[in-house]
Amino acid sequence: MKNRLLGGILGLAVADAVGVPVEFQSRESLRCNPVTDMKGYGTYNQSPGTWSDDTSLTLCLLDSLANKKIDCADIMQRFLSWMDEAKYTAHGEVFDVGIATRKALQRFIAWAKNSEPFVVFVRSNGYEHETRKFIVPSPHTASGRPVDPQRISQRRHHRHR
Repeated sequence: MKNRLLGGILGLAVADAVGVPVEFQSRESLRCNPVTDMKGYGTYNQSPGTWSDDTSLTLCLLDSLANKKIDCADIMQRFLSWMDEAKYTAHGEVFDVGIATRKALQRFIAWAKNSEPFVVFVRSNGYEHETRKFIVPSPHTASGRPVDPQRISQRRHHRHR
């Protein structure tokens, strides 16, 4: 099981690094110039083998899970250390932070300061909607009962006007 987990993590990092130089390229462009080996530079001008925020955030999550029980605040703190201090990066540099990720981290900071509800709004095609990439700030409600993230997700994402 340990080898499978390690293989999965390494596979994620390698596949991510293969994709970094060609991120946002069209399928047609990739058909004409397929990725057949580890390349560099491209979209973000990063050296070959550089993984993206996808791998960095996965490493943050795994590090938190290896050291603690599920602790959403700890996970978010590790995400912030990635964004602010370039921890968990391939070369000590954060070269891209997605809009939804940045907004989620900003909402976490506000929540941590004010204990506000932790919900992320993003804009897409001119319409405001909540992203499914939000993280519940605590695995328990104020009453101490476990939170059902699926129920929260459905309630928050199916509000029709």
